[in-house]
Amino acid sequence: MASNEKKEKAYTLLKLVKHLTLVQEARNEPAKPPYPGGRFKQFFDTLRSNTSGLLFANVVSFLFVIPLLAVLLVFFSLGAERILYMLESMDPPYILSSLGVGLSEGVNVGEIQSAMMVPYYYLIIGIVLTLPVFGMGFSGLLYISSKMLWGESFITKKDKKLVHDIPRMGIEFFRGVKLYWKEGCLFFAVFGIIIGGCASLIVYFIQCYHLDTLNVGHYFGLVIAILLALFTTLFFVNLIPLVATYKMKLRNKLKNALCFALSFPVASLFIVIFLLIPFVIMFTGNFGMVAVIAVLSLIGFSFYSLLLVNYSDYLSQSIILPALEYSLMDEKKKRLMLNKKPTPQKTPTKNQHSNYKRKS
Repeated sequence: MASNEKKEKAYTLLKLVKHLTLVQEARNEPAKPPYPGGRFKQFFDTLRSNTSGLLFANVVSFLFVIPLLAVLLVFFSLGAERILYMLESMDPPYILSSLGVGLSEGVNVGEIQSAMMVPYYYLIIGIVLTLPVFGMGFSGLLYISSKMLWGESFITKKDKKLVHDIPRMGIEFFRGVKLYWKEGCLFFAVFGIIIGGCASLIVYFIQCYHLDTLNVGHYFGLVIAILLALFTTLFFVNLIPLVATYKMKLRNKLKNALCFALSFPVASLFIVIFLLIPFVIMFTGNFGMVAVIAVLSLIGFSFYSLLLVNYSDYLSQSIILPALEYSLMDEKKKRLMLNKKPTPQKTPTKNQHSNYKRKS
């Protein structure tokens, strides 16, 4: 049984390698030996030994989070009900906050509940518009996280009090933004558009549910929206770390990310669930929102970037680099075989035979 599982895994990896673009990682220094203790130990040791740098980089990245954070704070501080009154130019009493107190006679509760979903469309639009700005800052975090995980040196300055060199994380962060902001902005923009469209379909389904106008098409659209959002997220967690870890053409990054998302869906799903837990807590109430924002403002985004880069580096070390070494060795063997192959002797032509005829 175990041998069959190993054969299936080997066959899956063989099919995967055929479609991957095999290149070295975009390291600035020679690669270090494999980390003793395994991948999880490397992640937590990197996190523990670079906590101050990750904290500082996370604070600097908040320059790019401000637009997204402003959208979330406005929505959750005002609430969907109050935003609806502002959009409709309505006055209190609040029609739903007191279980219907203040409703006029003959008002359809379903229509009001459906109208209550309208502010969520504006929330989705706000998130979609601000995600590309966040993607620009996240590219800087990916650059710093990759250097930490690979054990590369940073730009440093001498500290008079501590009497040793300290990394200049601000300069390194903005260097990463300068190098990779285009792809970070593009990937987050496309991701936001797709997820925003899926979320809009879900909101529309809830509206139709309140209005009691659901049909087969609405259920079909709901299923498609959920599946598309899930697949896009699995694809995205494999794609976004490639922004700073590889130097290759855009289509090759998309192809590699797609191959990994389809070949390792369980691992990708585990990462997605782990990343979404804080945002699920945010929707539990004001306390959850404040707690999540506090954690994210301290080290959350740096932690996310280090986690994604660590997973991408694991795939590189376990699949891409061995396949690349094997392909290089195979090419080298073929060249040696061609060099050792004896050159064929030329057979004389008819004209050459005539030169050697005996004279009569």
